[in-house]
Amino acid sequence: MTSLSKTARNEQKKLSATYLNNLGVGVFAVGTFTPVASFVVQPSLDWSGAASMPVRTAVFSLCCLGGSMALHLFGRLFLRGCEE
Repeated sequence: MTSLSKTARNEQKKLSATYLNNLGVGVFAVGTFTPVASFVVQPSLDWSGAASMPVRTAVFSLCCLGGSMALHLFGRLFLRGCEE
């Protein structure tokens, strides 16, 4: 097995960081942006007496926001290993 050049190793690290960042964007879009946009577009949505549904959705959205930020920061950690 041949060893990779410094440039190739850096590109692999950047690709991994990009993948993690894109996962974070997906988590944000599905878990945070979509529910908030749903409430804005349909504010009179009939919850059929489910008073805890908006609270659960808010908690879920905050968890997804935190997860999205964690994935982004983890991707940034990958980039710290790039060689000059």
